Amino acid sequence: MDEYINANLLWGCLLVLFVGLAVYCWNKLHQKVIMLSLGLFCISCLIGLFWPVNTTYDGVNKGALILWSEFFAITSVLVSKMKECNEDDKKLLKLIIGLLGGSLFLLCAIIYIGIWMKSK
Repeated sequence: MDEYINANLLWGCLLVLFVGLAVYCWNKLHQKVIMLSLGLFCISCLIGLFWPVNTTYDGVNKGALILWSEFFAITSVLVSKMKECNEDDKKLLKLIIGLLGGSLFLLCAIIYIGIWMKSK
């Protein structure tokens, strides 16, 4: 990817985009949940921009933290919208959140186990 697009440039552009969206949404909506969500997306961009990757474990930790911060950003908005849903929609949203979080956890665990087995 670095041959065509500089990764730091991509993370920097995403960071500027999410900060701009946060300022715009705060001026228009004044909702703290949207600010929390956009803040978590900004944190994931900061991790991608400033976390140095020297070993495979660093890359896995960086990727896991980015995925988890984006998961919490999406989940914060979904949980806030649960109040407006009926019972069937709440069950569906809980299932989506559970499956997304569980799959992220399993993905990170499989990668860690693979790296651990490869290093032995």
